[in-house]
Amino acid sequence: MASADSDRGDIDESGWKQDDLARVANKCFAEHTDSVNSCCFCMDDSHILSASTDRTVRLFNSASMKAVHTYTGHTDSVSSCHMCPDSTKFASASYDRSVRVCDTATGQLLWSGRHSGFVTCCRFSQDGRLVASTGDLDHTLKIWDAGSGALVDSVGDLHTATVTACCFAADSRRVATASMDKTVAFWDLTSRKKTVTLNGHKSVVSGCDVSRDARLLCSSSWDKTVLIWDISSGTYRTKGPVVLDKCYEGCVGCCAFNADADSLISGSHDHNLMLWDVRTATRKLLLKGHEGRVNACSFSSGGALVVSCAADSTVKLWNIAGCGTILVRTKDGSPIEGVARCAACDRSFRTRYGVTSEEATLCGFCRLELTDIN
Repeated sequence: MASADSDRGDIDESGWKQDDLARVANKCFAEHTDSVNSCCFCMDDSHILSASTDRTVRLFNSASMKAVHTYTGHTDSVSSCHMCPDSTKFASASYDRSVRVCDTATGQLLWSGRHSGFVTCCRFSQDGRLVASTGDLDHTLKIWDAGSGALVDSVGDLHTATVTACCFAADSRRVATASMDKTVAFWDLTSRKKTVTLNGHKSVVSGCDVSRDARLLCSSSWDKTVLIWDISSGTYRTKGPVVLDKCYEGCVGCCAFNADADSLISGSHDHNLMLWDVRTATRKLLLKGHEGRVNACSFSSGGALVVSCAADSTVKLWNIAGCGTILVRTKDGSPIEGVARCAACDRSFRTRYGVTSEEATLCGFCRLELTDIN
């Protein structure tokens, strides 16, 4: 279990801490007493919801990083939590084999559903009308009516092993699921059929996320990779997915796109988070500071903040605004490269340590055009 904020670095008046490890300002919420397994922004990014092995779900203010509500009711580890889009209610999943939906303001239980084994994940649809939950021993995806708790669908043949994660596509008509059987699948709620199976990982698929425009899907795995699949054009069928690897020293446990799907955040069992540029498939930033495996991560709606939670019992909030100008560093702290956005054409490009001011703002193509004009 991690200690509260250490003495490394300074904390400003707003609570942001700049330390030697993280390279970017961060805040820490340390009121859980055991591993924090899930976290997400809510209420227009003013609050964060978290779930823990300590059997509680907590809602805390993202400015003060202080809890404003602690929700109880589960009798075992809470594996997942998710807030309804209008923030009036939230869902939580637990090893006690239940998925619960509660009123955010009062904590009152609105309804609960059951799986035959551990419940590994829960997610609201984008329109707030449905809740998806996934199971361990029963390998199932269940779809619930978010208002009444009525079971809408139960799918037992999507995977051949534990379903580890799920997420709705933006149209709320499709659900992506990740599994220990090394695959990602899509379930169409209208046709009630599995429409896609993605094979590419060599070990457990721990997480998945679908971009808001439904063009891309990312998946994280214990094989120490993140894969990006172009599910709109289907080019992965001939070219395969884009592979983000060679940067992790441990299993990758989670991944998420920002709103524009031009950045991706991933967390791994080596205690670190990686920020990636999706267009160039290059690493933008390494976030260090957790003292246990990273279990979940996500972006704020504006993309300037990242929230993460870990087995060290903490939730961290990272201020990544302007990270395109921050250089990636080696283990000894020396800068190697970063990713910047061209001021002329808006394309992302790599920057090297020691570049001139012009090279840091213009990509190679635009610098060549400028040279030709002159």
